[in-house]
Amino acid sequence: MSQILLLAPAAAALLVVLAPAQSLGLRTHYRLASAVLSQPSSTNYLNHDSGWVSGPALLSADANGNQFGGCFANGLCNVFASYGELRVLATGNASSCASGGMALAFDEWSGGMPKAQFLDVLTVQSATLPNGTPVQVDLAMDFTGNAGATGTSPYATIWARLLVGGGPVLSASAPGYTSAVVSTTVGATLFLNGQLRVTLGDNALAGGSSYFADLRAQYAISTTTPGVTLAAMSGGSYGSLVARAVPFGSGCGAAPPALGATPPQLGTACALNVSGAPAGAPVLLGLCIGGVTPSPSGACTLYIDPVASVISFAGVASPTGQLASTLAIPPIPQFAGLWLTSQAAPLVTNGPFLGAAELSNGVILTLGW
Repeated sequence: MSQILLLAPAAAALLVVLAPAQSLGLRTHYRLASAVLSQPSSTNYLNHDSGWVSGPALLSADANGNQFGGCFANGLCNVFASYGELRVLATGNASSCASGGMALAFDEWSGGMPKAQFLDVLTVQSATLPNGTPVQVDLAMDFTGNAGATGTSPYATIWARLLVGGGPVLSASAPGYTSAVVSTTVGATLFLNGQLRVTLGDNALAGGSSYFADLRAQYAISTTTPGVTLAAMSGGSYGSLVARAVPFGSGCGAAPPALGATPPQLGTACALNVSGAPAGAPVLLGLCIGGVTPSPSGACTLYIDPVASVISFAGVASPTGQLASTLAIPPIPQFAGLWLTSQAAPLVTNGPFLGAAELSNGVILTLGW
Protein backbone atom coordinates (compact mmCIF):
# COMPACT_ATOMS: atom_id res chain seq x y z
CA MET A 1 0.00 0.00 0.00
CA SER A 2 1.32 3.46 -0.82
CA GLN A 3 0.05 6.99 -0.49
CA ILE A 4 1.14 10.57 -1.07
CA LEU A 5 0.86 13.30 1.53
CA LEU A 6 1.36 16.93 0.60
CA LEU A 7 2.84 19.26 3.18
CA ALA A 8 2.68 22.80 1.86
CA PRO A 9 5.23 25.32 3.19
CA ALA A 10 2.71 26.60 5.73
CA ALA A 11 1.98 23.06 6.90
CA ALA A 12 5.69 22.29 7.15
CA ALA A 13 6.11 25.39 9.28
CA LEU A 14 3.17 24.28 11.43
CA LEU A 15 4.96 21.00 12.13
CA VAL A 16 7.79 23.04 13.62
CA VAL A 17 5.42 25.13 15.73
CA LEU A 18 3.61 22.03 16.98
CA ALA A 19 6.75 20.22 18.02
CA PRO A 20 5.97 17.72 20.80
CA ALA A 21 7.28 18.38 24.28
CA GLN A 22 9.33 15.19 23.89
CA SER A 23 10.92 15.04 20.45
CA LEU A 24 13.77 12.55 20.81
CA GLY A 25 13.97 9.25 22.68
CA LEU A 26 13.20 5.55 22.96
CA ARG A 27 10.56 3.90 25.14
CA THR A 28 9.35 0.42 26.11
CA HIS A 29 6.15 -0.35 28.01
CA TYR A 30 4.32 -3.55 28.91
CA ARG A 31 2.55 -5.66 31.53
CA LEU A 32 3.16 -9.37 32.03
CA ALA A 33 0.02 -10.83 33.64
CA SER A 34 0.86 -14.32 34.87
CA ALA A 35 -1.75 -14.61 37.58
CA VAL A 36 -2.91 -17.21 40.05
CA LEU A 37 -6.11 -15.40 40.95
CA SER A 38 -6.26 -16.76 44.49
CA GLN A 39 -2.82 -15.29 45.29
CA PRO A 40 -1.83 -11.67 46.16
CA SER A 41 -2.00 -9.41 43.11
CA SER A 42 1.52 -8.08 43.73
CA THR A 43 2.97 -11.38 42.53
CA ASN A 44 0.61 -11.74 39.59
CA TYR A 45 1.46 -8.70 37.50
CA LEU A 46 4.78 -7.26 36.35
CA ASN A 47 4.50 -3.67 35.11
CA HIS A 48 7.27 -1.99 33.13
CA ASP A 49 7.66 1.48 31.66
CA SER A 50 11.16 2.70 30.77
CA GLY A 51 10.05 6.30 30.26
CA TRP A 52 11.76 8.22 27.47
CA VAL A 53 15.46 7.44 27.43
CA SER A 54 18.38 8.50 25.26
CA GLY A 55 20.88 6.25 23.52
CA PRO A 56 21.08 4.44 20.20
CA ALA A 57 19.15 1.36 21.39
CA LEU A 58 17.00 0.19 24.29
CA LEU A 59 16.33 -3.43 25.29
CA SER A 60 13.91 -4.40 28.06
CA ALA A 61 13.45 -8.04 29.04
CA ASP A 62 11.42 -9.60 31.85
CA ALA A 63 9.97 -12.89 33.00
CA ASN A 64 7.09 -13.46 35.41
CA GLY A 65 5.65 -16.71 36.69
CA ASN A 66 3.35 -18.02 39.41
CA GLN A 67 2.10 -21.41 40.51
CA PHE A 68 -0.21 -22.63 43.25
CA GLY A 69 -2.09 -25.86 43.87
CA GLY A 70 -1.28 -27.27 40.45
CA CYS A 71 -2.13 -24.05 38.62
CA PHE A 72 0.62 -22.13 36.81
CA ALA A 73 1.15 -19.11 34.55
CA ASN A 74 4.41 -17.96 32.99
CA GLY A 75 5.34 -15.07 30.69
CA LEU A 76 8.57 -13.88 29.08
CA CYS A 77 9.25 -10.88 26.83
CA ASN A 78 12.02 -8.99 25.05
CA VAL A 79 11.09 -5.50 23.82
CA PHE A 80 13.58 -3.58 21.69
CA ALA A 81 13.56 0.00 20.42
CA SER A 82 16.03 1.87 18.25
CA TYR A 83 15.77 4.61 15.66
CA GLY A 84 14.42 2.82 12.62
CA GLU A 85 13.69 -0.57 14.20
CA LEU A 86 11.21 -1.86 16.79
CA ARG A 87 10.88 -5.47 17.89
CA VAL A 88 8.90 -7.65 20.32
CA LEU A 89 9.54 -11.26 21.32
CA ALA A 90 7.10 -12.78 23.81
CA THR A 91 5.93 -16.21 24.98
CA GLY A 92 3.52 -17.28 27.70
CA ASN A 93 1.61 -20.34 28.87
CA ALA A 94 -0.75 -21.22 31.69
CA SER A 95 -3.03 -23.93 33.04
CA SER A 96 -5.88 -23.63 35.52
CA CYS A 97 -6.90 -26.27 38.04
CA ALA A 98 -9.58 -27.14 40.57
CA SER A 99 -8.00 -24.98 43.28
CA GLY A 100 -8.23 -21.72 41.37
CA GLY A 101 -8.37 -19.81 38.12
CA MET A 102 -5.61 -18.22 36.07
CA ALA A 103 -5.08 -15.11 33.97
CA LEU A 104 -2.54 -14.81 31.20
CA ALA A 105 -1.73 -11.70 29.17
CA PHE A 106 1.02 -9.64 27.61
CA ASP A 107 -0.59 -6.23 27.44
CA GLU A 108 -0.36 -2.60 28.64
CA TRP A 109 -0.97 -1.14 32.06
CA SER A 110 -1.36 2.50 31.01
CA GLY A 111 -3.56 3.85 28.27
CA GLY A 112 -2.98 1.35 25.49
CA MET A 113 0.62 2.51 25.07
CA PRO A 114 2.76 0.85 22.36
CA LYS A 115 5.19 -1.81 23.49
CA ALA A 116 8.09 -0.09 21.73
CA GLN A 117 8.46 3.32 20.13
CA PHE A 118 10.93 5.97 19.05
CA LEU A 119 10.76 9.74 18.62
CA ASP A 120 13.10 11.52 16.24
CA VAL A 121 13.41 14.75 14.28
CA LEU A 122 14.39 14.95 10.60
CA THR A 123 15.61 18.19 9.08
CA VAL A 124 15.48 18.61 5.30
CA GLN A 125 18.79 20.16 4.28
CA SER A 126 20.53 21.32 1.10
CA ALA A 127 23.80 23.10 0.44
CA THR A 128 22.66 24.17 -3.03
CA LEU A 129 18.89 24.74 -2.86
CA PRO A 130 17.18 27.60 -0.98
CA ASN A 131 14.72 27.04 1.85
CA GLY A 132 11.22 26.47 0.56
CA THR A 133 12.31 24.40 -2.45
CA PRO A 134 9.88 21.46 -2.90
CA VAL A 135 11.22 18.08 -1.74
CA GLN A 136 9.81 14.57 -1.77
CA VAL A 137 10.58 12.28 1.18
CA ASP A 138 10.01 8.54 0.74
CA LEU A 139 8.77 6.64 3.80
CA ALA A 140 8.47 2.85 4.09
CA MET A 141 7.59 0.43 6.88
CA ASP A 142 8.32 -3.30 6.69
CA PHE A 143 6.21 -5.08 9.33
CA THR A 144 7.25 -8.74 9.65
CA GLY A 145 6.74 -11.75 11.91
CA ASN A 146 3.74 -13.37 13.57
CA ALA A 147 1.80 -13.46 16.82
CA GLY A 148 -1.13 -15.34 18.28
CA ALA A 149 -2.87 -16.75 21.34
CA THR A 150 -4.70 -19.95 22.25
CA GLY A 151 -7.21 -20.72 25.00
CA THR A 152 -10.86 -20.45 25.92
CA SER A 153 -11.27 -16.87 24.74
CA PRO A 154 -7.93 -15.80 23.25
CA TYR A 155 -7.21 -12.42 21.74
CA ALA A 156 -4.33 -11.01 19.72
CA THR A 157 -4.06 -7.41 18.51
CA ILE A 158 -1.00 -6.11 16.67
CA TRP A 159 -0.16 -2.96 14.75
CA ALA A 160 2.78 -0.87 13.62
CA ARG A 161 2.73 2.83 12.73
CA LEU A 162 4.81 5.78 11.70
CA LEU A 163 3.43 9.15 12.71
CA VAL A 164 4.72 12.38 11.18
CA GLY A 165 3.87 15.57 13.05
CA GLY A 166 1.48 13.66 15.32
CA GLY A 167 -0.64 12.03 12.62
CA PRO A 168 -0.33 8.48 11.23
CA VAL A 169 1.29 8.34 7.79
CA LEU A 170 2.01 4.60 7.74
CA SER A 171 -0.17 2.09 9.57
CA ALA A 172 -0.56 -1.69 9.42
CA SER A 173 -2.63 -4.08 11.56
CA ALA A 174 -1.02 -7.16 10.00
CA PRO A 175 2.48 -7.92 8.75
CA GLY A 176 3.21 -6.37 5.38
CA TYR A 177 4.98 -3.56 3.55
CA THR A 178 3.56 -0.02 3.38
CA SER A 179 5.00 3.15 1.90
CA ALA A 180 4.16 6.81 1.39
CA VAL A 181 5.65 9.92 -0.21
CA VAL A 182 5.63 13.12 1.82
CA SER A 183 5.95 16.37 -0.11
CA THR A 184 7.72 18.99 1.99
CA THR A 185 10.39 21.67 1.50
CA VAL A 186 14.06 22.39 2.14
CA GLY A 187 14.40 23.71 5.68
CA ALA A 188 11.36 21.86 6.99
CA THR A 189 11.49 19.79 10.17
CA LEU A 190 9.61 16.49 10.39
CA PHE A 191 8.76 14.99 13.78
CA LEU A 192 8.69 11.18 13.66
CA ASN A 193 7.09 8.66 16.00
CA GLY A 194 7.47 4.95 15.22
CA GLN A 195 5.21 2.64 17.23
CA LEU A 196 4.78 -1.13 17.64
CA ARG A 197 1.95 -2.54 19.74
CA VAL A 198 1.22 -6.17 20.63
CA THR A 199 -1.59 -7.26 22.98
CA LEU A 200 -2.04 -10.97 23.66
CA GLY A 201 -3.88 -13.13 26.17
CA ASP A 202 -6.92 -15.15 27.20
CA ASN A 203 -10.01 -13.46 28.65
CA ALA A 204 -11.59 -16.57 30.17
CA LEU A 205 -8.85 -18.99 31.03
CA ALA A 206 -10.03 -22.53 31.67
CA GLY A 207 -7.70 -25.42 31.06
CA GLY A 208 -4.63 -24.38 29.06
CA SER A 209 -3.67 -21.14 27.37
CA SER A 210 -0.65 -19.69 25.58
CA TYR A 211 0.58 -16.74 23.53
CA PHE A 212 3.54 -15.98 21.32
CA ALA A 213 4.93 -13.04 19.33
CA ASP A 214 7.96 -12.41 17.16
CA LEU A 215 7.35 -9.10 15.41
CA ARG A 216 9.59 -6.44 13.90
CA ALA A 217 8.81 -3.04 12.36
CA GLN A 218 11.64 -1.59 10.27
CA TYR A 219 11.46 1.95 8.90
CA ALA A 220 13.22 3.33 5.81
CA ILE A 221 13.33 7.06 5.09
CA SER A 222 15.08 8.65 2.11
CA THR A 223 14.80 11.30 -0.58
CA THR A 224 15.49 11.19 -4.29
CA THR A 225 15.42 14.97 -4.71
CA PRO A 226 18.87 15.95 -6.08
CA GLY A 227 21.02 18.02 -3.73
CA VAL A 228 18.92 17.24 -0.64
CA THR A 229 19.90 15.33 2.52
CA LEU A 230 17.91 14.29 5.57
CA ALA A 231 19.59 14.85 8.95
CA ALA A 232 18.23 12.83 11.89
CA MET A 233 18.65 14.41 15.32
CA SER A 234 19.25 10.90 16.71
CA GLY A 235 22.00 10.14 14.21
CA GLY A 236 20.07 6.96 13.49
CA SER A 237 20.12 5.03 10.22
CA TYR A 238 16.81 4.69 8.39
CA GLY A 239 17.69 2.24 5.66
CA SER A 240 19.20 -1.16 6.31
CA LEU A 241 19.20 -3.36 9.38
CA VAL A 242 22.08 -2.01 11.44
CA ALA A 243 24.39 -4.37 13.34
CA ARG A 244 24.17 -3.71 17.09
CA ALA A 245 25.62 -5.08 20.31
CA VAL A 246 23.48 -4.08 23.31
CA PRO A 247 24.55 -4.99 26.88
CA PHE A 248 21.79 -6.14 29.21
CA GLY A 249 21.59 -6.64 32.97
CA SER A 250 24.55 -7.09 35.29
CA GLY A 251 26.97 -9.80 36.34
CA CYS A 252 27.64 -11.45 39.68
CA GLY A 253 30.82 -12.16 41.59
CA ALA A 254 33.22 -10.56 44.04
CA ALA A 255 33.91 -8.01 41.31
CA PRO A 256 31.37 -8.93 38.63
CA PRO A 257 32.91 -9.64 35.22
CA ALA A 258 31.69 -7.71 32.18
CA LEU A 259 31.08 -8.82 28.62
CA GLY A 260 31.27 -6.40 25.71
CA ALA A 261 31.03 -6.87 21.96
CA THR A 262 31.54 -5.07 18.68
CA PRO A 263 28.60 -4.77 16.25
CA PRO A 264 28.18 -8.14 14.45
CA GLN A 265 28.34 -7.01 10.83
CA LEU A 266 27.68 -9.64 8.19
CA GLY A 267 30.86 -11.07 6.72
CA THR A 268 33.10 -9.88 9.58
CA ALA A 269 34.38 -11.14 12.92
CA CYS A 270 32.51 -9.91 15.99
CA ALA A 271 34.80 -9.33 18.99
CA LEU A 272 33.55 -10.62 22.35
CA ASN A 273 35.62 -9.15 25.18
CA VAL A 274 35.53 -10.22 28.82
CA SER A 275 36.92 -7.92 31.51
CA GLY A 276 37.01 -8.13 35.30
CA ALA A 277 37.33 -11.92 35.41
CA PRO A 278 39.45 -13.53 38.15
CA ALA A 279 43.06 -13.78 36.94
CA GLY A 280 43.80 -17.16 35.38
CA ALA A 281 40.17 -18.32 35.49
CA PRO A 282 38.92 -20.56 32.67
CA VAL A 283 36.08 -18.75 30.89
CA LEU A 284 33.05 -20.34 29.24
CA LEU A 285 31.09 -18.39 26.65
CA GLY A 286 27.43 -19.15 26.01
CA LEU A 287 25.62 -18.20 22.79
CA CYS A 288 22.02 -18.82 21.78
CA ILE A 289 19.71 -17.72 18.98
CA GLY A 290 16.98 -15.37 20.16
CA GLY A 291 16.51 -12.81 22.88
CA VAL A 292 17.29 -12.63 26.57
CA THR A 293 15.70 -15.27 28.84
CA PRO A 294 16.32 -13.94 32.38
CA SER A 295 16.49 -16.72 34.97
CA PRO A 296 17.51 -15.66 38.52
CA SER A 297 19.71 -18.03 40.49
CA GLY A 298 20.63 -16.67 43.92
CA ALA A 299 22.62 -13.48 43.46
CA CYS A 300 23.08 -14.21 39.75
CA THR A 301 20.90 -14.04 36.65
CA LEU A 302 21.36 -16.32 33.68
CA TYR A 303 20.43 -14.42 30.51
CA ILE A 304 20.71 -17.28 28.01
CA ASP A 305 18.68 -20.45 27.68
CA PRO A 306 21.08 -23.17 28.89
CA VAL A 307 19.25 -25.90 26.97
CA ALA A 308 19.26 -24.05 23.63
CA SER A 309 22.73 -22.49 23.97
CA VAL A 310 26.10 -23.50 22.60
CA ILE A 311 28.60 -23.39 25.49
CA SER A 312 32.27 -23.21 24.51
CA PHE A 313 35.61 -22.79 26.24
CA ALA A 314 36.78 -19.28 25.32
CA GLY A 315 40.18 -19.38 27.03
CA VAL A 316 41.86 -18.34 30.27
CA ALA A 317 41.63 -14.83 31.70
CA SER A 318 44.86 -12.83 31.68
CA PRO A 319 46.54 -11.63 34.90
CA THR A 320 44.46 -8.45 34.54
CA GLY A 321 41.20 -10.38 34.05
CA GLN A 322 40.89 -9.80 30.29
CA LEU A 323 39.93 -12.27 27.60
CA ALA A 324 39.31 -11.60 23.90
CA SER A 325 37.34 -13.95 21.65
CA THR A 326 35.83 -13.63 18.19
CA LEU A 327 32.68 -14.87 16.49
CA ALA A 328 32.66 -15.22 12.70
CA ILE A 329 29.49 -13.73 11.17
CA PRO A 330 28.59 -15.33 7.81
CA PRO A 331 28.08 -12.96 4.84
CA ILE A 332 24.50 -14.15 4.34
CA PRO A 333 21.99 -11.29 3.74
CA GLN A 334 19.10 -13.39 5.07
CA PHE A 335 20.78 -13.32 8.50
CA ALA A 336 20.29 -9.55 8.78
CA GLY A 337 18.11 -8.87 11.81
CA LEU A 338 18.85 -12.20 13.51
CA TRP A 339 19.23 -11.95 17.29
CA LEU A 340 21.89 -13.78 19.29
CA THR A 341 22.39 -13.55 23.05
CA SER A 342 25.73 -14.18 24.76
CA GLN A 343 26.99 -14.40 28.35
CA ALA A 344 30.37 -15.26 29.87
CA ALA A 345 31.04 -17.48 32.90
CA PRO A 346 34.51 -17.41 34.51
CA LEU A 347 34.91 -20.64 36.52
CA VAL A 348 35.86 -20.11 40.18
CA THR A 349 35.70 -22.33 43.25
CA ASN A 350 32.68 -21.49 45.44
CA GLY A 351 31.43 -19.00 42.86
CA PRO A 352 27.98 -17.42 43.30
CA PHE A 353 26.52 -19.32 40.33
CA LEU A 354 25.96 -22.96 41.28
CA GLY A 355 29.06 -22.79 43.47
CA ALA A 356 31.25 -22.98 40.37
CA ALA A 357 31.27 -19.71 38.44
CA GLU A 358 30.74 -16.00 38.22
CA LEU A 359 28.49 -14.61 35.47
CA SER A 360 28.85 -11.55 33.28
CA ASN A 361 26.07 -9.33 32.01
CA GLY A 362 24.28 -10.47 28.87
CA VAL A 363 24.82 -9.00 25.41
CA ILE A 364 22.20 -9.17 22.68
CA LEU A 365 23.67 -9.12 19.18
CA THR A 366 21.65 -7.99 16.16
CA LEU A 367 23.26 -9.16 12.94
CA GLY A 368 23.24 -6.53 10.22
CA TRP A 369 25.21 -4.11 8.08
